[in-house]
Amino acid sequence: MKVIKVYNNNCILSSNAGSEMVLTGSGIGFQKKTGDPVDQSKIEKSFLLVDKSIHEFEQMINSIPLEYFYAAQDIVDYAKSHLEGSLNEKLLITLTDHIYYAIERARDNMSFTGLFSNEMRLFYQAEYTVGLWSIDLLNQRFEVELTQDEASFIAIHLINANSKQSNNNDAQRTIQFLHDVLAIIEKELKVTFQENTSQMQRLSTHLIYLAQRVIKSEIIENSQEDEGFFNELAAKFNKYLNCVNKISNYTEKKYGYALSLQERIYLAIHFYQIIKI
Repeated sequence: MKVIKVYNNNCILSSNAGSEMVLTGSGIGFQKKTGDPVDQSKIEKSFLLVDKSIHEFEQMINSIPLEYFYAAQDIVDYAKSHLEGSLNEKLLITLTDHIYYAIERARDNMSFTGLFSNEMRLFYQAEYTVGLWSIDLLNQRFEVELTQDEASFIAIHLINANSKQSNNNDAQRTIQFLHDVLAIIEKELKVTFQENTSQMQRLSTHLIYLAQRVIKSEIIENSQEDEGFFNELAAKFNKYLNCVNKISNYTEKKYGYALSLQERIYLAIHFYQIIKI
């Protein structure tokens, strides 16, 4: 394990078996230069960074203390053990930057209302729960009082970094979509969905997939069979189809995406099944 670059007395970039890694520890960089062996007894923390992340880390290390990187790494490790899918290595950088400024704002008695906190709890419960855990960690470690609203912002970072999300880097648009469509459903069908119910779990699955298709413009073409089936369902599922049509008007106006007959049939049937539970 060799030294590639010394950032300061307590932080270096090293190489080991072809991989570059940031190592931190008291005195690990003291009087070291490129090519020197790393004193492995002084390693306290290690961060595996890739490509552009190394450059971003180097820009941040001069302005953000290492304890924020440590906190972000602890959150990432916790998230990896509690969320499905893998997390992008760049998450460490984006999360460090976010929590540093969030804590600075808290110390200045400034706070933001969480983005779509209700929708985060409803549609991304696992990520939101990790966000709440993170808030407790940060409050204890940095002796601040971040509010639960901050959990929504952390959850967005987790969603963006999750390999299972096909719309990576588009979490805020997805959440806005879910917020708007849920409002249409509740208004048109005169229902209110509660957290932690089978209704909400089933609805979440359908609407998240719909959001991904709409935002990525994954068009589903109509067929003659769909037209016939749609006409057959029109009478029985009239109020549900009316609701779906309102959703289609919304997606067409905001995203240029009109729901296909197949999508309308699918949603109407599932709304009927979910709401009558």
